Amino acid sequence: MKVKFQKIERIAGIFIVVAMVGAASLTVLAAIKKGWFQAKVEFKTKVLSADGLRPGSQVTISGIRAGEITDVELIAADNIIVHFNISEKFHKQIRKDSKVYIVRPFVIGDKAIELTVGSNEEEVVQNGAMLESEMSFDMLELVSGKKLGPFLGTVEGLMQNVSVLAQAFADPKRTQAFVKMFDRMDPLFMNLDKMSIEVTRLTKEMNQIMPQ
Repeated sequence: MKVKFQKIERIAGIFIVVAMVGAASLTVLAAIKKGWFQAKVEFKTKVLSADGLRPGSQVTISGIRAGEITDVELIAADNIIVHFNISEKFHKQIRKDSKVYIVRPFVIGDKAIELTVGSNEEEVVQNGAMLESEMSFDMLELVSGKKLGPFLGTVEGLMQNVSVLAQAFADPKRTQAFVKMFDRMDPLFMNLDKMSIEVTRLTKEMNQIMPQ
């Protein structure tokens, strides 16, 4: 009974060791695949709003995952610095004319950073440099209360103005006065037309009289 118990212990110990080695191997492979052991290059960009941006959000170059956001720093209400990194192997693709686009890969979910590949004529951007950013069209923000509310408020104000104008023209007296005003302007336009014809004629006569 004693020998049988020792064999079970050995089998269990071997199983635990194999499981631990397997887990460690999978962890190392996952880390290599995600580029945890690769050298990183740090960059930053300025945005007006950090909505949808958070540490860990991905950074892509031409659709290829190249890095991630490391920090979002609030400087002022409309001045937010987003720090991110990319793998060293992509560094030579980031030039002075490269741009940072803030995009939302899916209709819902967090935003991401899309870097454009710079032209060969420009210099490679140094580690820690500030890159120019542009916000892309975001349907989710358009229909959100933050931006839809002010828009609806503007539309409501416009409709109120139209309503006041419609009520004013609903009064027959005001409508008649408006029509009479245009009737009085018709002779004025006719006189202006005659005046322009007369000015044109006088100009031609002056050109003929004056020496060349």
